[in-house]
Amino acid sequence: MPSSTTKAIFSLLGWSYIPDFITSTLLRWARPYLRTPVTPLHYRITFALVVFSYLTYNFFEASLSTPPNFYELLEISPAADEIKIKAAFRAFARKYHPDRVGSQGAELFVVVREGYEALMEPNKRWAYDRFGADILTCKECVTQREFLARGLIQSLGFHIVSGLALLFFSMIGKSSRRRLLALHPILRTFRV
Repeated sequence: MPSSTTKAIFSLLGWSYIPDFITSTLLRWARPYLRTPVTPLHYRITFALVVFSYLTYNFFEASLSTPPNFYELLEISPAADEIKIKAAFRAFARKYHPDRVGSQGAELFVVVREGYEALMEPNKRWAYDRFGADILTCKECVTQREFLARGLIQSLGFHIVSGLALLFFSMIGKSSRRRLLALHPILRTFRV
């Protein structure tokens, strides 16, 4: 499974090149059907529709592939206090305990029990709310400061690579109108 940094790089490359490629392809395909020559306005509108479609696709893919968090598994709100968390875990245990449902429910029960234990401890809950379940693997972290330091270190690579990529693309992204026409073959064939 690729790391979050690798995913970020591929996502950035995808967002940088795929919409432009699809827009150019669509305009090349639609050129015979348009009543007017292809203009930069056509390109901008098509590009906006492609990006909107890509955003919608990514949103739905992420919402469907994201596993439920501890709050969703226990069916409580993130603002729930310890009493509500304890009651929700007891209700979950009555319903899904491995003794009741068999060995197929054991894995889910272990995950929910770990989530319950994390939510019951204030420092772990604070860290989980900010950095997700990966931060709970830190066995030597006890205080909020230690969790914060570990969480920032874990996400540092992602932020450095993303910042450098954004800096790189902003440096090469400043172009004149003439260069824009040179980069987009569909627009090169028409006068602007």
